[in-house]
Formats: sequence, structure tokens, C-alpha cells
Amino acid sequence: MTAADHLVEAAETDWTLNESHTMSFAVTPTKVGTLWVRVRTTMHREGAACVYENDVSATSCGTTADQQGWTVVQCPVTVIPVPDPPDPDLVSVSGVPTSPVTVNTPFTVTVTAKNLGARSDNGAINASVRYSDGTDDVTVVRRRSHGGP
Repeated sequence: MTAADHLVEAAETDWTLNESHTMSFAVTPTKVGTLWVRVRTTMHREGAACVYENDVSATSCGTTADQQGWTVVQCPVTVIPVPDPPDPDLVSVSGVPTSPVTVNTPFTVTVTAKNLGARSDNGAINASVRYSDGTDDVTVVRRRSHGGP
């Protein structure tokens, strides 16, 4: 049987009374529409040939049958198009001192930006420093960038 859906599975070969496990997975929708997230937990009764117990009670989403006939929870996710064009959002600027600093005392400025729109092939966070008299006699020690796509 060829799988109709992508499957993520976490398995445990010795799941004892009151033992709990958690599984997380990331989903990146690739088109507009309704994406169905289907989940269940199923356990084989130890020592029994083909006796399985299934549960779908932990959510208020509806239920349906999966490709193998098991009852699964089915939660809809509405996927909408990415806004066009890129939509830059300057989320925060922190670390700029609000009280005087002494000469040769460094401070660190942190800037966070986010794209709320379509993919950008050349995004940037720009910052500059300059004295009020027009000079730029400062040292920028290092630039650190974190984050991802």
C-alpha cells in the first residue's frame, strides 16, 4: 500500500503504566488550501496476537478514518497565500542606553526584524552610529546575527 499522507511516528517498545511520551513535528505548508493534521495513539496489547487499543479523545477536532482504517483526530489548518510584496517589520531595538555612558565603555544594541510578507532574496537589518557633531569616531566590535528562515 502506498502512503497517501506524510507520516510521522514515535514508537516505544516497552510502554509501561502511566508512562507518558510527547512528539513534536514541524510542518511547512507548500500551497493554499485546507491542510488536515491527523493524529492518534495506538498500543498493542502485550501477549495478544493482533489486539490493539486506539484513542483519539484529547482534542475538540473531529474524527475520521485514516488510510488504514484507524479512527484519527482530524484538525483543519487553513493555509492562506503569503502577502506580496515582502513586508519588513522592525520588531524591537534594545540595549541603547537611556543614561549617560563613559568613554571606552561598550554597550550592545540588539535589533530584531521579521518578514511578514512574501519571500525576500535580499533582506537586511541596517544600523549606523554617529556623534551629534557629525563624526563617526566609534568602534563597532562585532556583528552577531541569529535566526533563520
